[in-house]
Amino acid sequence: WSVGKGASDQLTLPWLLEQYSPKVEGQSHTAELPKDITNLPHGDYHGFKKDGLNVAESSGAAHRGPVDEQWMYLQQNVHHIDDFDNRWKVLTYWMFANDVCGMCDGPAEESGSYKKWEKKTDEFLTNVTNSFTKTYVNLVSMIDLSNIHRIQQSKLGCKVEHEVILEECGCIDRGDEKELAMLDRNVHYMNTRFHKFAEDWRAKLQERS
Repeated sequence: WSVGKGASDQLTLPWLLEQYSPKVEGQSHTAELPKDITNLPHGDYHGFKKDGLNVAESSGAAHRGPVDEQWMYLQQNVHHIDDFDNRWKVLTYWMFANDVCGMCDGPAEESGSYKKWEKKTDEFLTNVTNSFTKTYVNLVSMIDLSNIHRIQQSKLGCKVEHEVILEECGCIDRGDEKELAMLDRNVHYMNTRFHKFAEDWRAKLQERS
């Protein structure tokens, strides 16, 4: 939705922008399975011709290291875009769900995973603002993830799959109401921190200009 090529029946941001300009570049062009599903989130890229500048990783979470890999991939591949520095860019940062989904037993601010997420997010924004010009940075907040659990439980096939076979993401699969309430509390806490990132970085960039 944020960086895929898309189509008229599969709306993405690049597809919408292409309705106004034929010069949109950087979007990913194919849907690919992970190269090494046993090693996720690492090693999930397929080269610029397929991925473009789409640096999303399956099972990616800031506290596991993908933000560093994503920044490295961008640095290694921006040269594929002609006149990259002087062209306007949209960078969407949505690194959140796989960081928070395991925070079901206590407040996020007491979690080591949260502290790594906060640190890596700030590092990424520092790298982007120090390296890229003419870039609109889009920080995407998170829905209440407990709703995913409730949808899974409403479908018999999904319910059996997630109660017996999969253990996909923290308490989303098998959590009780207390754990799911804590999960949503932590989603709200991290959304608020995201808003603070946006506020702080807007002020920093205004001071630079």
